[in-house]
Amino acid sequence: IYKLTTQDLIWGYVAAIALAILIVLSIAAVFAMKRMARAREVRA
Repeated sequence: IYKLTTQDLIWGYVAAIALAILIVLSIAAVFAMKRMARAREVRA
Protein backbone atom coordinates (compact mmCIF):
# COMPACT_ATOMS: atom_id res chain seq x y z
CA ILE A 1 0.00 0.00 0.00
CA TYR A 2 2.84 2.39 0.92
CA LYS A 3 4.65 1.77 -2.38
CA LEU A 4 1.48 2.43 -4.37
CA THR A 5 0.79 5.67 -2.50
CA THR A 6 4.37 6.85 -3.02
CA GLN A 7 4.12 6.12 -6.76
CA ASP A 8 0.82 8.01 -6.96
CA LEU A 9 2.41 10.97 -5.15
CA ILE A 10 5.40 10.95 -7.53
CA TRP A 11 3.11 10.79 -10.58
CA GLY A 12 0.95 13.60 -9.20
CA TYR A 13 4.10 15.69 -8.66
CA VAL A 14 5.32 14.91 -12.20
CA ALA A 15 1.90 15.79 -13.64
CA ALA A 16 1.83 19.08 -11.70
CA ILE A 17 5.32 20.01 -12.97
CA ALA A 18 4.34 19.09 -16.55
CA LEU A 19 1.20 21.24 -16.27
CA ALA A 20 3.18 24.18 -14.88
CA ILE A 21 5.73 23.88 -17.72
CA LEU A 22 2.91 23.78 -20.30
CA ILE A 23 1.26 26.89 -18.82
CA VAL A 24 4.58 28.78 -18.70
CA LEU A 25 5.38 27.75 -22.29
CA SER A 26 1.95 28.86 -23.57
CA ILE A 27 2.29 32.24 -21.80
CA ALA A 28 5.83 32.64 -23.20
CA ALA A 29 4.56 31.76 -26.70
CA VAL A 30 1.75 34.35 -26.50
CA PHE A 31 4.23 36.97 -25.21
CA ALA A 32 6.69 36.18 -28.02
CA MET A 33 3.92 36.36 -30.65
CA LYS A 34 2.76 39.74 -29.32
CA ARG A 35 6.34 41.07 -29.38
CA MET A 36 6.87 39.76 -32.92
CA ALA A 37 3.60 41.34 -34.08
CA ARG A 38 4.60 44.67 -32.50
CA ALA A 39 8.04 44.51 -34.16
CA ARG A 40 6.37 43.82 -37.52
CA GLU A 41 4.03 46.79 -37.07
CA VAL A 42 6.96 49.08 -36.24
CA ARG A 43 8.87 47.88 -39.33
CA ALA A 44 5.86 48.30 -41.68
